[in-house]
Amino acid sequence: MSRGIERGEIFSQNEDYTDFLGGVSDGILCGDDLLAHYGGGPGACSRYMAAMRERAAARARAIYCYLCREQGGVGGTELMEELKINQSAVSKLISKGRALLGAIN
Repeated sequence: MSRGIERGEIFSQNEDYTDFLGGVSDGILCGDDLLAHYGGGPGACSRYMAAMRERAAARARAIYCYLCREQGGVGGTELMEELKINQSAVSKLISKGRALLGAIN
């Protein structure tokens, strides 16, 4: 992840993430609402939140977990159940989301 930030590849040329973060600042915190609001359409949440090794999906999951936990007050257990991942994965995603949002600001 840090190599991507150093090379400027994370969020630098993708307007979707700018829109994604704009929705977050507008107070849309639910994954389904956020992704549907910005053109994800039906099934967008399951597509982005699925455990896949695609960079865009991984970044979306990280930001989603960070915002849900830190700003939305959602518990780690709820995120574990929703994303079907273990507690350590939730913790790593929250840390990654914090770093990604810090790199943008």
